[in-house]
Amino acid sequence: MSFRELTMIDVREVLRRWQAGQSARQMAREGVVSHRTATRYIDAAEELGLVQSSELTDEVVRTVAERVQARPEPEPSDVRQVLERHRLRIEHWLEHDLTLVDPPLASRGSVNRAGASKSNSVRSRNASASGGVGDGRHPPLAK
Repeated sequence: MSFRELTMIDVREVLRRWQAGQSARQMAREGVVSHRTATRYIDAAEELGLVQSSELTDEVVRTVAERVQARPEPEPSDVRQVLERHRLRIEHWLEHDLTLVDPPLASRGSVNRAGASKSNSVRSRNASASGGVGDGRHPPLAK
């Protein structure tokens, strides 16, 4: 079987079969999940202190699933870090229905204190949509 995240129903089924005394290998033979997947969920349940006589509440199943399926948060990319530094400025533009018209912020490199690239201005979407702004390289934004 190829990798797939199990649904809550699938996790509950693996745990129910484990509680009934079925091994991970038996689950794999019956086509429920692979041996390795069943083992991961059974190990997670045991790490959480579950025993075969424990009640399988929705909360217990969710906790086991989260433990197995949790992934570490990836490091932000260089682009994401640049955008984070400009978050407040971008949020301000969006709140005021503003957008950069010519050229984009990153193409000129430096940004002045007013928030626009050197020799560029920030104009409203209404002005750009009416065709009154732009140099032909960047079409007006649709509403």
